[in-house]
Amino acid sequence: MEISGFNAYKCNSIGLTGGMDQSWEVIRYKNNKAIDSVGGIGAVMVQSWQSDRVLDPRIEVIDNLFIGESVLEDCPQDGDGGYCYDKSKQAYSAMMVSAAGNDVHPTMVPSMPYYEPMGSGHWEGYISVSNNEFRHFASTTRTGKRNTMIKNHPLPDHQQIQYFSNNKFVNCDQSNFAHISAPKAGWAGISDCGNFPCTAPLNVLWEFSSNTFEGGNKVQEFEMTGDFQIIANNPGFAPFAQNCVQMSAWNAYICRNDKFAQIVFQSLDSDKMDRSMQPIYIQKAGTGMNNKMNAFMDHCWDGFYTCQKRLQRFVGIMETGAGTVTTLEYTGTPPKSQKFTLEKKGELVLGSTVRIHFPSTAARQLVKGG
Repeated sequence: MEISGFNAYKCNSIGLTGGMDQSWEVIRYKNNKAIDSVGGIGAVMVQSWQSDRVLDPRIEVIDNLFIGESVLEDCPQDGDGGYCYDKSKQAYSAMMVSAAGNDVHPTMVPSMPYYEPMGSGHWEGYISVSNNEFRHFASTTRTGKRNTMIKNHPLPDHQQIQYFSNNKFVNCDQSNFAHISAPKAGWAGISDCGNFPCTAPLNVLWEFSSNTFEGGNKVQEFEMTGDFQIIANNPGFAPFAQNCVQMSAWNAYICRNDKFAQIVFQSLDSDKMDRSMQPIYIQKAGTGMNNKMNAFMDHCWDGFYTCQKRLQRFVGIMETGAGTVTTLEYTGTPPKSQKFTLEKKGELVLGSTVRIHFPSTAARQLVKGG
């Protein structure tokens, strides 16, 4: 499915979105314009996590134009001009693949925004942002709010890796180049994520390659040239990652480290929706890394109450490389059957020795691709 030729101007939310039809294997945003909008372009692609029909769903954002604030003010005459929309703005809202969403053609106002996922995050998803142009983004709006080129939507389960390549940034203030929202404190509760918020926003990984900057490419002491990465301000991971600089205004770190990847794993036991295993920690030998992960959110409703069922799937950022040893520290009993993948696209072959402590001496079988 291709979305092309649309203009989103001064939209008070996401300007262009879509992807709720499970028959779509690829969603392509091409030759659109997002100008001076609160949300710019962003989407949730829906693919059932119980189906193997689409093994690698794709979202492609290609040849679009993103422009910062226009000459038309949001709050004319300091709010006395008859209207005032005083909000933070962003050009690109990092996309994701989910197991469920709103109806393609709603017949009534949805209980949640149309672009919000309505189910667990999908296992896979390839999201490419390439050959786009970003123009004239100041560090803040005229009213002093954040004015960001790239931002995540704080979603609880799995925010797939985003790949940015061959994009052009013209006359843009890099002090607000990106921003990664933290997990919502309100997620902590029996009806959502349990004792602590779901952790997908802490495990965001954005990869940048071959992008160009006209009018400034330096943030603090970091030159935004060549290949680099942006990761979340995860206290159990980011301070211990190699070749990274903290960007407090972004709530993130900018890095030159091609060894990052996301590990995705889940229980395959019959009680994978009922028996809780969280928290699970990712620990890298020889470092202070101790990445605390939560399972997915409870997305099911039984009348007025949630179902108290949470998919025991976990997503965590990790640092790989030859000779690295990674421990998955379970605080409960590991399941008898599990599935693991290491998510990262590209020619670089990543890997790490993974250790799991099992409480018994029973034999285990490892099956590749099975």
